[in-house]
Amino acid sequence: MVTDLYFSKPAIEMIAARELKKYKNGILINGEPCAIPIEEMLEIQYGLTIEYHYLRKNGHVLGQAVFENCYVPIYDMNKNEYTTIEVDENTLVIDCRLLTPKYAKRLRFTIFHEFAHWLLHQEMFKHTGLSLPYIKNYSGMSDPIERQADMLCAALLMPKGQLKKAYYRLSGRGDMIEQLSELFQASKQAVEIRLREFNLT
Repeated sequence: MVTDLYFSKPAIEMIAARELKKYKNGILINGEPCAIPIEEMLEIQYGLTIEYHYLRKNGHVLGQAVFENCYVPIYDMNKNEYTTIEVDENTLVIDCRLLTPKYAKRLRFTIFHEFAHWLLHQEMFKHTGLSLPYIKNYSGMSDPIERQADMLCAALLMPKGQLKKAYYRLSGRGDMIEQLSELFQASKQAVEIRLREFNLT
């Protein structure tokens, strides 16, 4: 298994731009800044499946990228017990607690995070029987795999050029963070982090 896979920040930005350019002749890079249609893009363009289940009783695992056919533990709320389900390769399994308006932005971030793992890390995990759980409130800053997934997730959610375009257009028109959060359907925290990366705060 490959364990030293490394992607620099510029490489991650290039990967995000490359993947987004594939969607409808590059409209997500060259068109008007907008919320990326994540589910449509993943299902139509990449043939990925998104499944929703209760992943853990306590709700601490928000998503998992499944790279090959395997069994994934889930929590059966009706029986109040853990069980396993068979999941096909190229599936993103997302905790169904996120399917409420309250968690809409968290849902998008989680799906993008798992997609980032699928883009960057599937060669590391294929043929291992392992998948990558995404843990709620986990800071992956010390884990290079999670850090890379978070960076690519942010670059996909808020493409560099589109973010800058929106920032300069909205400058002086009220709460910048709030407006960008609504435009890209990303959390305010994610927007602030992304703006800091480009010295826009």
